[in-house]
Amino acid sequence: MLTDIKFLSHKKHNPDFNIVTGRFDKDTIICYSRRIKFDHTKSEEEQPIEIMEIYKGINYVIGSKIKSYSRVYRKVKDFPIKYLKAWEELKSLYTKYALLD
Repeated sequence: MLTDIKFLSHKKHNPDFNIVTGRFDKDTIICYSRRIKFDHTKSEEEQPIEIMEIYKGINYVIGSKIKSYSRVYRKVKDFPIKYLKAWEELKSLYTKYALLD
């Protein structure tokens, strides 16, 4: 069950993406990131529409005591199974948050 869910707008955070984040466990935050700005000279493989980001550890999660780690997954087939259901939950919340932006 995800907690501390947040929407990070491209207007104030990353100009290329809208992002929905959630705390997966005491050491991990996962993100559903949806590209909203495209370079039309690149293919979708070079700049995927949806990505998964994982952030773990003391540099990213308040209260964590483990070594920091981050990873960006650009292809659904590469997403870790452990986080896929939570990522899909964040994805389902995206429209709700994006409409409020």
